[in-house]
Amino acid sequence: MRFSLILFSCGLVSALTADEAPKKWSGPRGGKISHGGNNIGNGNGGGINIDTGGGDIGDIGVGVGGGGDGGCDPDHCNDKCQKQGYESGYCDDDGSESPNLLGLLIGQSTSCTCTIFQGFQLQTTFAVGRFPSAVALGDLNKDGHIDIVTANGGGASVSVLLGTGSGSFQTQTVYPVGSGPADVALGDFNGDGYLDIAATNSAVGTLSILLNTGSGTFQLHNTFPGLGNAPSIEVGDFDEDGNLDIVAASNGNEMTLLLGDGSGNFGPPTLFTVGSQAVAIAVGDFNADGHLDVVVANVGDDTVSVLLGTGTGDFLPQTAYPVGATPLNVNVGDFNGDGILDIAATNFNGDTVSVLLGTGSGTFGAQTTFPAGPQPYGIALADVDKDGNLDMVIANSAVGSNSLGVFLGTGSGTFEPQQTFAVGAEPWGVAVGDFNEDTYPDIVAANRRDFTISVLLGKPCGT
Repeated sequence: MRFSLILFSCGLVSALTADEAPKKWSGPRGGKISHGGNNIGNGNGGGINIDTGGGDIGDIGVGVGGGGDGGCDPDHCNDKCQKQGYESGYCDDDGSESPNLLGLLIGQSTSCTCTIFQGFQLQTTFAVGRFPSAVALGDLNKDGHIDIVTANGGGASVSVLLGTGSGSFQTQTVYPVGSGPADVALGDFNGDGYLDIAATNSAVGTLSILLNTGSGTFQLHNTFPGLGNAPSIEVGDFDEDGNLDIVAASNGNEMTLLLGDGSGNFGPPTLFTVGSQAVAIAVGDFNADGHLDVVVANVGDDTVSVLLGTGTGDFLPQTAYPVGATPLNVNVGDFNGDGILDIAATNFNGDTVSVLLGTGSGTFGAQTTFPAGPQPYGIALADVDKDGNLDMVIANSAVGSNSLGVFLGTGSGTFEPQQTFAVGAEPWGVAVGDFNEDTYPDIVAANRRDFTISVLLGKPCGT
């Protein structure tokens, strides 16, 4: 499932707009609950590079570079700081930033930023529709700020909350879709340079497409049949014709592909066999052949299915890999820094997350499991502590848990034990982006039980 596309750079943050996004997905979503960066962890020049194919917002791919040269002398920096290219300075032992006199004198623009994880501020909640289950991020009105879209499963609607750039959001605007919308994705489906909305209506097996008017408002364009009771969708150009397509986990034994024609319309569904009761889907290039591949989570047989794409709108037969009990969500990113995409799946009834490291040939190693919170569901990927390693943010959806688990990556494919942060009741969807434009990653969670989203702003160094 999905997350967002945010461009982080030192001293500068910009949300990726539809006309800036290439027509091909090239990395994971931060969450569905986000997607991003073709080879995650390959940023350079001190920034975080996020690349999305087809404007699909939802998972974040993160690569942190080493910053500019000069200015901050590593011999005089705290060893838990890293160069970020923001302003002259260095980190004191207490984590605060102090001026670097030499850097100021010669006008260099490099700093050291504390990489001790500071955590997140207390949540701020915003009202959305009934039973929100998924969240997607993007700049919908091209004002440079990240906006939020939720799928409201109990309200037959999606909610749009426009961001202010300060970490706050305008009151929701609600748009009707079909019955039981379980997931939402963003992409420029008609080629006008603005991000549009796709919602899967799992109760009636249809797909709703809402086209952007250009101001961050939307009109229902059309509804397409043939998705089954799909709880999860992704966006990418699977036939490489320059138009965005949609794939769905259809809650049966199939993955469904709808090919887009570039006008906001889609052709008839094509079905591909996967495991039993497919409920979640993620996209990436697993064998580095330039074609988009797919991984599907199957709760009926506790597996993930990998289908390698041919670039023609077709896929090779699935290869199935065992994971934990009841994998309800899946995402992809580079967890061990080898430039190859890996898989993470949240195991709802196992209270674990499974990580399968990619080999680069489109195959994956055996799972390694990490303890998670109660009933883990949504998963977003991002470098939340800015140490250059991809981390996981997981929604602990059990009633009464009301928390997110943050798993800091070590860069070797393993993770530290989760740190938990309070959110609303029964969080399902989660995504990561920089909502207040301070270069520190923030989190949004969709709270299914109390009809809200929780926004947690990342704490800067020294706070």
